[in-house]
Amino acid sequence: MTAPPFILGTLSLTEFSAYWTQHPSVFVAPAAEKDPAKRALLVLKWFLSTLKPSYSTRNDKYGSEKKPLNPFLGELFLGKWEDEAGTTELVSEQLEGYNGQKASFSRTIHIKQIGHALLTLTPPDNPSAPAETYLITLPNIHIEGLIYGKPFVELNGCTYISSSTGYTGKIDYSGKGWVSGKKNSFTATLYPTGKEKDVMYSVEGQWPEAFAIREGSGKHGTVIDNYNSRNAPITPLIVPALEQQDPWEANKAWEK
Repeated sequence: MTAPPFILGTLSLTEFSAYWTQHPSVFVAPAAEKDPAKRALLVLKWFLSTLKPSYSTRNDKYGSEKKPLNPFLGELFLGKWEDEAGTTELVSEQLEGYNGQKASFSRTIHIKQIGHALLTLTPPDNPSAPAETYLITLPNIHIEGLIYGKPFVELNGCTYISSSTGYTGKIDYSGKGWVSGKKNSFTATLYPTGKEKDVMYSVEGQWPEAFAIREGSGKHGTVIDNYNSRNAPITPLIVPALEQQDPWEANKAWEK
């Protein structure tokens, strides 16, 4: 897809993987939880915490989204985070030329993300047990504000996180309508796989702002956790200096 100059950014798409782990303690928290249902809930919380950095503007100025650079085959982006959780390493590589997206354009760009993510972890109470997996589908995107030169992202549809331990997280995305609603809103539920009505936990909020996690279904459930996407401290990513990078690494290749 080609784009006008005002929408082009300076980051390569391989660098976007870092947005999934800006809060390393949230990312690694499921690996320390012994209860499988609560582990699945912590995975859901982690994924929701990644939505703001992944899909909302990185400088918090509404209407200034940028199209990332298209990575080349074999492009790398390497780094690490260091915080109270220890050291978390990032290895991001462009493995194929097709990035798993389909797009159409009128006054709005509609993007359907075809691929998925797979999170793998070892339960803390049985290190010799087979690794757990969490299959994560990705939301559809529509980019508004192009004709005004102030693009911004909305997510729509629903996505799922399906765990090998028998739990499913479902996330429903919605935007601001003509009459009611708030932009970037969502609701989410966690339930035993195949039993969608048996809601164990529910989540509601705006993914660039804040959300509340409740035990049980709906607004009448007891709030057990709150997460503020804007105030959550970001752990800086440590990237090797340019002179220490391989020519295949993103920053070296694009000479940033």
